[in-house]
Amino acid sequence: MLTDRIPGFAICSHCAGHRPLAACEGCGLLACRDCRGAGQCITCYRERRARLRRAQRQKRLTEAARNAALFACIATSGVAAVAAAMLPDSALCVSGTPHAVQVARGRVRLVGQAVQHFVEVTGGTCPASLGTLRRAGFLAAPAIDPWGEPLLYGCVDTPSAFVVLSTGPDQIPGTDDDLLYSSR
Repeated sequence: MLTDRIPGFAICSHCAGHRPLAACEGCGLLACRDCRGAGQCITCYRERRARLRRAQRQKRLTEAARNAALFACIATSGVAAVAAAMLPDSALCVSGTPHAVQVARGRVRLVGQAVQHFVEVTGGTCPASLGTLRRAGFLAAPAIDPWGEPLLYGCVDTPSAFVVLSTGPDQIPGTDDDLLYSSR
């Protein structure tokens, strides 16, 4: 500080003024009342603002990373729906999350479309089971939802209608979280 040059006076560390000074509560620098404000000097204020900006930036980066991870999982869930028969045991997404439900919807839709294709190819006859559908080459692997439960299937030949069902995250059939694909 310049207090050595001016005998008997102390100058403000911010504005170099010769006003009455007091130490800042935060950092201890001598500052006048105008520069110190309500107990903190400009330096402490700027440091606090910089900390707040860094915290807000970190929060935005964390949120962006979370959104990117969600987007990546949803993007892969579309691929997973197509490849569901090949990777039935993989936990692509955490159960109970929205993207696990998306994966289940994709798998149910994939199996439902395979059943529809089978019905079209065989002339209106439903497969006896999803295992029959797999043995006929319409599915590459057993149809299992992201929660490890096999998909449920039912068919009526006249008037040709079928249902493919995932019991959802709670794994209880007949509840609100069930995912359904039907021909009618």
